[in-house]
Amino acid sequence: MDTRTTEYKVLCEVHFLHDYYLIDSSYKSFFAQNKEQQQLLLNRKLQAGKYDMRRNFELLLNKEALELIKNHKIRLMPSPLGFSIAIEVKSEPQPDGSIRYRPAISFAENAELYVGLNIVNPLFSNISSVELHQSDKYIYSFSNTGSRSENTLSSPISNLDTNQFYRIGDLAQFGGTIQQALEDNRGDFTKWIPVSGSGFVNGADRVLDTTTPFFQDWSLGFFIPKSKPFGIIHLKFQTDNPDFSLITSDGYLVTRRPPGTNRANPKRFELRFLSRWAYWRYTKKEGFLQSEIDAINNRAATFLEWQGNKAVTRNPRYFAQSLTFFGAPGDIHLPNAQPESLRQEGGRLYSDIAFNAINAFPK
Repeated sequence: MDTRTTEYKVLCEVHFLHDYYLIDSSYKSFFAQNKEQQQLLLNRKLQAGKYDMRRNFELLLNKEALELIKNHKIRLMPSPLGFSIAIEVKSEPQPDGSIRYRPAISFAENAELYVGLNIVNPLFSNISSVELHQSDKYIYSFSNTGSRSENTLSSPISNLDTNQFYRIGDLAQFGGTIQQALEDNRGDFTKWIPVSGSGFVNGADRVLDTTTPFFQDWSLGFFIPKSKPFGIIHLKFQTDNPDFSLITSDGYLVTRRPPGTNRANPKRFELRFLSRWAYWRYTKKEGFLQSEIDAINNRAATFLEWQGNKAVTRNPRYFAQSLTFFGAPGDIHLPNAQPESLRQEGGRLYSDIAFNAINAFPK
């Protein structure tokens, strides 16, 4: 007797993890936490409705992708974390008690799906460590093919090149760690500090040339023309690296239900976004009072320095949705900078916080 049943199973999930929304009040990066802590934080944010990446991205599917979805009974389902892809399958119990799933309609060996990402949040570039200048011909390209680490769709972060020009916030590998640029520089080792985590969206991902025939064909494949997207996610169903494949060499989903469990665990990919960082600059139009200068010198000197009549953070700080406190107990509580207004000056990014009658200097 045939015990197989037809149903839908998730082929893979793609999660967009963004530190701007996940840095906690103690200013600890999401990517500096262990997996258990990360999951607890994500669950808490999701339950409170405080994490929804649909406010940043919409998914773009051209006619070719829609045809693949229709012909293979695929469901692409956006979610607060990103999106998931489910397909109709036939379940097949295995002798070891596990359950494997075979696509109801088999895929060609070279089957692939392209999903475009269009930015819908006008402040996305301000809160994200991505290229600010979108005027050139390149966009981001993410894929489950080629050299990848862990479960990220980003390209490996390149080694520091002393002949390359870097902008503040860029990432590079050296000294056995991932480092981030404190300001614009040409491979100057003194202008970088280490960051926690790995697999971040980075400059090596921004390589898709929008003048190439591939992109022209992709962009012309929409019923309604689309403007240049932020990037494109390329998902190949079978890859040379089995850790990144969605379909096994014998035609089953990589997703399977282990023995003794009630849930199948799908493949999960991630795009990891660091928050934008900038130097926070505190100003007062009429000048600081002597008492306020003394307060900064006595209770904020570990993290602020004077640049003329402005008090500036010694290092750039990440923007965060949560209010963060910096300094030691007893230090002055200063307001957080906001990402709406960024200034580029002398190879640095600044965000100004102006004290005035409405926004008074803290007591």
